[in-house]
Amino acid sequence: MLTPLWTGFHDGSFSTFTGGTAASAGLESIAEDGQVGTLSGEFNAAVAGGVDANINNGLATGSASGPPPIQPGETASSLFDLATDGSNDFLSFASMVLISNDFFIGNSSAIDISSVLSGGGPITIPVASVYDAGTEVEDFAFTATPPFFGLGGGQTGPNQSGPVADTGLVSLLPSTGDPFAAFANAALLGPDGVPAAFNFNDTDLYQNGIATITISAVAIPEPTSLTALLAMGTCGLLRRRR
Repeated sequence: MLTPLWTGFHDGSFSTFTGGTAASAGLESIAEDGQVGTLSGEFNAAVAGGVDANINNGLATGSASGPPPIQPGETASSLFDLATDGSNDFLSFASMVLISNDFFIGNSSAIDISSVLSGGGPITIPVASVYDAGTEVEDFAFTATPPFFGLGGGQTGPNQSGPVADTGLVSLLPSTGDPFAAFANAALLGPDGVPAAFNFNDTDLYQNGIATITISAVAIPEPTSLTALLAMGTCGLLRRRR
């Protein structure tokens, strides 16, 4: 299960994170709380001509609590207007993985989508890697709101697991085993623990990784720009202007 997906299209100069270093405030906000605003601000301050937005499942948009997570098996998509002058040829993305304190998916190296924007066929990006932002201790008493699986209210705001971080550094989680084995207060979940469907290391359940992004483009009659539709969950789409 994923929170809304932040996506940024740029010229290749932006990196959402670097493994083995501290997460930016924007990445921390996404990884801990599923909030995209701070990372969007960092992106727009760093990139000239970049285009970014968040993608959700289309339900409850604009509600006080924000859109609900992207559930297993769901697909979410958004439409983007992109330039075809090279300033939007690369894609960066990030989203919080639920249930967790600060697990996330994302790409440290931007993905080149120029072939799609220039009229090529669609590309599909399997998302198999899950990262730990290292910014919050792994404790089921402080999972993000809304509450999950009998955990009560969880956090009512950001950074409520205390001032002590986990490692303080972004790291790649192991691709095998129980990703929640190190969490404290597992008893809060009850005798059955974390539902099996949320074990993103289970290759029987997640044969193509935790998610898939598919991007394609359709030309429409406007010069030097592209309308892009990208979907997250099982597929995604871009629509090209020329």
